[in-house]
Amino acid sequence: MVNNNRRLTTEMAFRLAKAFDTSAEFWLNLQAAVDLWEVENDMRAQEELSRIELAADFIARREAGTKKVA
Repeated sequence: MVNNNRRLTTEMAFRLAKAFDTSAEFWLNLQAAVDLWEVENDMRAQEELSRIELAADFIARREAGTKKVA
């Protein structure tokens, strides 16, 4: 964790909360913030995310293709 080799587990968050008289949520929120920052600043992840189709677009395209002409 100190060397950024591991993610913070829920169990470790409880241990840190006990040791530092804070809450487990505090530590888990810190981990979530780091996780978000890493994805937002990872060019490969951003490239992959840019290829994801919106669910609404997928559904609209599927519905447009299944409509039958009378």
